[in-house]
Amino acid sequence: MKLVSKLFALAAVAGMVASCAGSEKIWRPAGQNGLDLQGKKLLVMPIRANLPGDQNKLNAAIMGGMMGALGSGAISLQPVQPALDSIGLGGFSPLLARGLVWAAWHDGKFGGEFGSIPQKLATLLGKAAEILNMPGLKVDYVIVGHVQQVSNMAGLVKYKVLGGVYCPKTNKIMVAFEYEKSTAESALVGEMAMLGKAMASRIIGEASNPPAKAKVKEEKKAEPAQPAANQGDKAEGSQTEGEGSDNKTQGGEGKTEGQ
Repeated sequence: MKLVSKLFALAAVAGMVASCAGSEKIWRPAGQNGLDLQGKKLLVMPIRANLPGDQNKLNAAIMGGMMGALGSGAISLQPVQPALDSIGLGGFSPLLARGLVWAAWHDGKFGGEFGSIPQKLATLLGKAAEILNMPGLKVDYVIVGHVQQVSNMAGLVKYKVLGGVYCPKTNKIMVAFEYEKSTAESALVGEMAMLGKAMASRIIGEASNPPAKAKVKEEKKAEPAQPAANQGDKAEGSQTEGEGSDNKTQGGEGKTEGQ
């Protein structure tokens, strides 16, 4: 009996370790290794972290990490969530996040349960300037993310992270990603701030012009410019591998090896 108990305990530990590693999918148009956000207006949808704990703290942490990494051109819709509720778009963010991932691997078309996304996007963009009190607002990209719990085993929370970027001017998906992580329940709030930055990093990719940071009151002394690293030319549809991922994903056609 003792041997059986030990084997069962070892199997449980192995299962928890295995749950920490998850495959990752990242889709980009062919030939694109990153998204240049310099000078662009980014409409960032409210991000919900459906995880154990204080929802307000979790959502604020992940949104803060995302906004800080995206730069001064990012405009958050999180503060105007009640206004989104009033026009029937209160739950649109999770739907859009899942829809972008689904459509990226289905010829960029929103079908099935995601068929309502184009009309809801049009409503959102038509109301955004009014909701935000920013007359004349022209949005270059809509950015969305979502975090959904998968399991909770002995305080180790496994969750799925997904989202992407949509260009309303061309009606095309620019980035879509999906992966899984595991974090101790007691460390979720701190992890969400890092997760927001990680999601932004996947959106920006290897862009030649990273987004400009928001200006601060205190002026800092200018530092000497560092020589840019020579990354070399990338082949069209080149493969990329995310941090901690088990899968390599191929851009352009959105094909994933091992699927």
